[in-house]
Amino acid sequence: MFCVVQDGFGVDDIRVAPCDDVDAITLHMVYLGNLVSVKRPNRRAQYIMTQMKLNHNASVVIQLSICYTIAITMFGDSLFIYYGYHGNDKAPSLTLHPKGENSFKSFSPRDKTFSLTFDTAQRFCTGWHDLATSESFPCPDNAQLPKQFDHCRHCQNKTGFNPAFYHAASVSPQQQARNAQPHFLYIAHFAPGVIKVGISWAERGISRLLDQGARSSLIIKTYPSATIARQYEAKIASLPDIAETLQVKAKHKFLGRIYDSQAAANELLKTRHRLTKTFGMTPDDNNPIYLDSYYTGVPLQNPIILHDEHKISGNCIGMLGSTILMEQDGQQFGLNLGDLTGYRMYMTSETEANKYQPQQVSLF
Repeated sequence: MFCVVQDGFGVDDIRVAPCDDVDAITLHMVYLGNLVSVKRPNRRAQYIMTQMKLNHNASVVIQLSICYTIAITMFGDSLFIYYGYHGNDKAPSLTLHPKGENSFKSFSPRDKTFSLTFDTAQRFCTGWHDLATSESFPCPDNAQLPKQFDHCRHCQNKTGFNPAFYHAASVSPQQQARNAQPHFLYIAHFAPGVIKVGISWAERGISRLLDQGARSSLIIKTYPSATIARQYEAKIASLPDIAETLQVKAKHKFLGRIYDSQAAANELLKTRHRLTKTFGMTPDDNNPIYLDSYYTGVPLQNPIILHDEHKISGNCIGMLGSTILMEQDGQQFGLNLGDLTGYRMYMTSETEANKYQPQQVSLF
């Protein structure tokens, strides 16, 4: 007999031993290659199942929901590597290096209740990335770093990637190979009148846009190389009303505003039309993409950003760009994870009250 997981954490296989009473069932869960046995529901490793009787010869599919206590225990003490949007559904994800493990693990935070605390006393290298295979690896030296860095020189050279390659004196062989591949030019919308231009490796799809927390976007055109795409990006960025970079704090200010996706789509289309006329471009026939559904499952309600805190607690409703979003007692909270890569992170299933300064509401 096998269980169907409704809310799991990459559970590979669950087997249920036959018995007469569902309350006495024994679960054997293979999670991330480790066998975990749960004799019956208890406070340490909870699970919820439909109430049904089993007989020894029955072949029954049981609806099962594994509580996240098990996964949180596994990730309790980890080095925080990065945030991102992975898988076919581009779901919010945290990349972690659990203590004692020799590889990175991914944790899907949405719809889970937990607390995160970051120890910012010492920053560590977040490892290196193989541009050819898209695989990431821990730093072999577990290097300690000054606060302004999250990669040691060894791992940085091994990765060989510079997002601002067009300003570099030299470009690594790894990046030369990546730059020779198709890249697309996009415009991203964050709020009325706030549009940013950028380029992305085409194989990443919309991941680059999600990493930045764009609310809507429009892919202008896919070019055969990063060099060609960058030429158009630089031209567009020279316009006074289109940004090339946008700080996280500025993005946070927009979260308290109502976002009109249709108005954003119209603004993006209007901007594309202006760019094609100004620079003589022939755009691809793409439609604007509304991105909010990738971030959260609920509407944003003026979340309080914990600017001076290194911890957050509550029920995770998702992420927006680098900002993880939690709900606690009917109030939404956010914490920017972008500045916390390379720090030790402690995750528990216990919640605590978020500390913050009351927001001052403007009447004008």
